[in-house]
Amino acid sequence: MAHSGIKRLLRRALCTQPVNTILRGALNSPPLSWLAPRGIVRRIPVAGHIAFQLPRSRRLKFHATGKDHIVTRLYWDGIDSYEPETFRVFVRLLEGSRTFLDIGANTGIFALYAAKDDPNRRVHAFEPLPELAECLRHTAEMNGLSNLWVEPIAVGDCSGEATLYIPMHADTSFPTDASTRPGFRDCTRTIVTPAVTLDSFVAERRLEGVDLIKMDTETTEPMVLAGGLELLRREQPLVICEVLHGRTERDIESVMRGLPYRFYWMTDAGLVEKSSIVGDRTYRNLNYLFVSEDRIPELRKKGLV
Repeated sequence: MAHSGIKRLLRRALCTQPVNTILRGALNSPPLSWLAPRGIVRRIPVAGHIAFQLPRSRRLKFHATGKDHIVTRLYWDGIDSYEPETFRVFVRLLEGSRTFLDIGANTGIFALYAAKDDPNRRVHAFEPLPELAECLRHTAEMNGLSNLWVEPIAVGDCSGEATLYIPMHADTSFPTDASTRPGFRDCTRTIVTPAVTLDSFVAERRLEGVDLIKMDTETTEPMVLAGGLELLRREQPLVICEVLHGRTERDIESVMRGLPYRFYWMTDAGLVEKSSIVGDRTYRNLNYLFVSEDRIPELRKKGLV
């Protein structure tokens, strides 16, 4: 208990903006930038105003609080430190995209980039955890992204309300593995959140041209897909979907088999077509890209398949 209390106090001190700014400045300058072990440096939380470069010379500003471990990773190691095999393909898929839905947006790096990349693109980022949604909303405002709408709601196979099960981490970081599936993680608190289906949301907002979706909802992806069957049949959007080995493969494939889609595993070497959906046993490359038969030529033109 004493040890964990000391760690919390140390983290709180490191997240104090003046302390954090001075420390980051020292670590980014010689001689500490040469001598400090990277494994230790990248564990130091980031607090204060920061900015970093993204592909196509896009630049994003953040007001970091020290609680967002994804922003910390991006700051110390760059964009290639977070799902690089997915992000590289995502940047290409955005070309010509009119409406992007980021379901389970978390920090929102995909939604933020999509909105920054094209001010005429409509982006909806779904994040039911209030503290993450508020952080994402603030980041969108800082960057002047009026084409990004933060939706503090869960997406599933029915509309109404859902219970969100939230684990708490010892280092007080934002929990990135909250889920509406009970028992997915040990949780310490629950909240009731509004919930919608994809089909009902698209109909209510009268969205057109939904051509790209990314979903990472901590094992409820089959329900998200089931609630969007009408959209998937009508618009045939490209779908980036997290697949967890031993947890979601069978249920996801059960939904997708009734649709004219092909399955591509997103790997470090590029897209690898699969006859069935099988999650990565190593949990390194978690995402699949689902592509309708009609959109295969589009990927060929972009050199992705």
